[in-house]
Amino acid sequence: MKIIYIVGGLPFGGVENMLLDIVRELNSREGFEPVVINISGTGQRNQDFIDEGIRVISVGKSKRIIKTFRIDTVKKLRDILKSERPDIIQTAHFSGDYFGRLAAIGLGIPVTTHICNPRVEKRWFRRYANIYLSLFTTAYISISKEVREVVQKYHNKFNRENILLYNAIDGKRFEDAEAVDLSLLTGKGGRFIISVGRLVPEKNFEGLIGGFTIIKNRFPDTNLIIVGEGGERKGLESLIENHGLKERVFLPGYRTDIPSLLKGADFFALVSHTEGFGNTHLEAMFVGLPTLISDKVPTAEISEEGALVSTTEAADIAEKLSLLLEDPEMAATLARKGRGIASGYTIDRYADRLTEIYGRLLAGNEK
Repeated sequence: MKIIYIVGGLPFGGVENMLLDIVRELNSREGFEPVVINISGTGQRNQDFIDEGIRVISVGKSKRIIKTFRIDTVKKLRDILKSERPDIIQTAHFSGDYFGRLAAIGLGIPVTTHICNPRVEKRWFRRYANIYLSLFTTAYISISKEVREVVQKYHNKFNRENILLYNAIDGKRFEDAEAVDLSLLTGKGGRFIISVGRLVPEKNFEGLIGGFTIIKNRFPDTNLIIVGEGGERKGLESLIENHGLKERVFLPGYRTDIPSLLKGADFFALVSHTEGFGNTHLEAMFVGLPTLISDKVPTAEISEEGALVSTTEAADIAEKLSLLLEDPEMAATLARKGRGIASGYTIDRYADRLTEIYGRLLAGNEK
């Protein structure tokens, strides 16, 4: 079975990480040929896919090619699809969804659209494009109940199948990882709370630092490390300096050794304002960390008693962090339950379900 995955680009991000895990797993299975089409040809992770032995086809060489008015992009992509003749097409993100579905019109190939974010498009053209293109969508794959509800309300106007399929992780990659000594990385000893994500407003790292500011004197042996890169770095650095936290809060930037960093930490926090799913929370549970998430992180749908849940406000974040830090027995219980939950969401099981979906859609298409 040949599956083409269409994306606008391959930058650092959760969607791209998940896609790499999926195509790597399928590429290892007999009878499956995953191919990635990178429309813009851009993104730091493009080479990572190639290094993993995944065939990547670039349509262009810059982000200009993914401007919505570029009809020539549709033609180029359509020519590639005709030449490749895949069994299934799967699209992701707006540009991948938009150009992928337009290019596939009339080719007789089932198209699944992988919706990974509950965000509602603000631009009227994008909203109406999503509605119109649902006519040419065979099925949606939604990564959480919240996302599925958004799809039903703002995308799925032609009553296509809307499948709930939670994300998963490459368990072997985490099991094989060696823990990083965070005291060597930061030059500080003690306990470490870790958070991972792009430095963008949606991740609410400002709220997490605010919560840490409230509890820092009560737990002087505790540090906070936020792993990731993004446009909010300067603002977060100023916040850290203004609160006198330069010796307690660390921003090491983008790292490729997330499994090892998580294994080196003592606690995990993800208190985002919005998330599609929250893969890093699933990863933290898998390595056995006690975890705190906000009520906006959809992994709450599966974590049950395996995580503490706060609001996105600094005061409540501080209160819940205090519970983790002052009660080792409760923290150990959360870690044990979280580990048991996360072990059921591995990429091999995910691929089993995904290929079953593909097979069913193919069978329906042939009738």
